[in-house]
Amino acid sequence: MLFRSFGVGTGILFLTAPYPTLTVPFTTLFSKVIEILAIIISAFLGLQTALDLKYNSASNVALKEETNRVFDGRVIEEGSTDAPLIKPFSMLATEE
Repeated sequence: MLFRSFGVGTGILFLTAPYPTLTVPFTTLFSKVIEILAIIISAFLGLQTALDLKYNSASNVALKEETNRVFDGRVIEEGSTDAPLIKPFSMLATEE
C-alpha cells in the first residue's frame, strides 16, 4: 500500500513537471505526508519496544506448526470386522 502510493506520487511528479507552479506544492505536500508516516511508524515501534521491555517479552512473530498425532497402539488386521471400510477413489466416483 505504501509503495503503491509512493509510485503514484512519483508518477504525478512526472506529470506535473511541465508546470512548476504545481510541482513545488505537490512535492512539499508529498514530503510532509512521508514525514508524518515515518513519525507514526517510529512511534508504534517505540511503544512496542517499551511494552516488550516492561513485560519482558519479545515481539517475535513466527509461524510455528505443531502436529500432535495420537496413536492408540491398536493394529487392525486385514479382513477384521473392526477395520474401516476403505474404497478406491474409482469406486467412490462411480457411486451415486
